[in-house]
Amino acid sequence: MRLLASASSRITGTFTIAGLVTLGATLTPTINLSDVDGNGTLATPNYQWERNTGTHSQPTWTTIASATTNTYVVTAADVGHEVHLKLSYT
Repeated sequence: MRLLASASSRITGTFTIAGLVTLGATLTPTINLSDVDGNGTLATPNYQWERNTGTHSQPTWTTIASATTNTYVVTAADVGHEVHLKLSYT
């Protein structure tokens, strides 16, 4: 999981993903974040799910096309790979 924010915004908190990378499973994040300095917009997060096409020790995170919502349904291409969410705010 990665959290990206603009340079002018201090985001704190956590987010976790529930679910297993098994065919047809739905992965859903639980988001508990706050903008400490008030410069960001937490109301409209940007989601991008990614698949590790490398190894666990040397990951290569590849964007999953059209996977830009807060939930993701695991496909056959994901099985056997790590999947994570890149969550960003502007």
